This record gives sequence, structure tokens and C-alpha cells, in this order.
Amino acid sequence: MGMFLQARANELVGGGLMALVIPGLPVGILFSETRTALEFELLGSTLMGMANMGLVSKEKMDCFNLPVYFPSLEELKSIMERNREFRIEKMEAISHPKMKTEPKQCISGIKAVFEGIIGKHFGSNVTEELFEQCSIKAAEPSVLLLDTDMRTLHVLLVILKRNGNGNA
Repeated sequence: MGMFLQARANELVGGGLMALVIPGLPVGILFSETRTALEFELLGSTLMGMANMGLVSKEKMDCFNLPVYFPSLEELKSIMERNREFRIEKMEAISHPKMKTEPKQCISGIKAVFEGIIGKHFGSNVTEELFEQCSIKAAEPSVLLLDTDMRTLHVLLVILKRNGNGNA
């Protein structure tokens, strides 16, 4: 995040504003306690199943990693405050209302975000089968994606102002 902020500081004029919208964890909640963790677990188990069936290379499976991290608001604030290029103008966590989400919607969201990364690593021919199998698994009664009491990630909204008044 520090490198990202430095790069943006090089692009932004003094006094300029930057808005960041970042998925984050509610205070006191572990990632493993969120619906997103269940979605990632479903994706991983489906990929593993495809590897066991020979549809995906086990070697590619072993070296696959999704580069995601979900900070808490406090953690993000600490990172932002260490940066000397920006000043925090506004920062807040926005929680999603608890609502019933159909399994296909959950899988479509994962697909929208990660299809490119997965396709590049495993080949684009794998992605359609992967997300089709995920949709089938997600609809099974034992999968808790429909549980409206599962915690969801917050949306962390941050408005930063570039220090200084010169040009970038």
C-alpha cells in the first residue's frame, strides 16, 4: 500500500484529492468468519476437485495464489497515517445490509473479479468449467452462501488529499 500511495503521489498535484474504495474486515472479525472466506473456500475446493479429475494441472494448482488482503479500518488508517504524501480527509467503513444472495450471484461476483487471473494461470478454457462447477456446488444445501447471518466485508471509503501545493 505504501508503494501504491507513493506512485499516486507522483501523479497527483498538491491539494488534489484521491478516493479509494477498498473491501475490508469489520472490527474484531477474522476473514475466516466472512461469507467471502466461504466463497474462496468453494473456489479452492472446486479447483482442487478439477485437479484430482485431471482437468487442471496439479503443478499449476500447487503454485496458484490469489493476491488478496482485506484490512480492518484501523489497520488501513495506520498505513495511511504513516504516509507523508497524503492527509486523510475522510475515512469510514460502510457495512452492507444483510440480504439473501443467490449462489449464482456470489459466483458471478468472484468470476468478475478473478476470471482474468485464473484464466491467465490455468488457461481460459478452464475458467468456464470452474465457474460452472462452482455454481453447481454453491447451490448445494450444505454450502452456507445463502446464510444471511454470515458476516460480509465492509467497504472502506478513504478520501486522501495530496500534501503540498505544487504540481506533481
